[in-house]
Amino acid sequence: MLGLAGGSNRPNLVSKVSYPKTTSAWFSKSSYADPLAPWNGGTNQGFGTAGKDSGCPPGIFNWNLSLFKAIPLNEHGTRIELRFESFNTFNHTIFQGIDTSSHDGNFGAVTGDFGPRNLELAGKFVF
Repeated sequence: MLGLAGGSNRPNLVSKVSYPKTTSAWFSKSSYADPLAPWNGGTNQGFGTAGKDSGCPPGIFNWNLSLFKAIPLNEHGTRIELRFESFNTFNHTIFQGIDTSSHDGNFGAVTGDFGPRNLELAGKFVF
């Protein structure tokens, strides 16, 4: 999750990462610090010690369900087709867009979600 996203270097990992899992801090921001620039005496060209994927993003819990029914009206193939679909059926909040740029005030904050449950009902007459 943390890395070279947005053109910024990796931060230094200064302590073990904990996960409070709130919208303002998905992971502990105090676990990371900006690396020292080489012109200020830094030894590693401004790249921090945090490895690739040192922080874990939120998981995905998503159920999509569908019901389909075809009702024949005669022997020539004329029928009515009904469809009911639900997306994010259990309406579980699925976070996305964790800010991983250690240079701004939203570092570690959740910046978006996948949206609420959606229901669709459709019918088709085939002749």
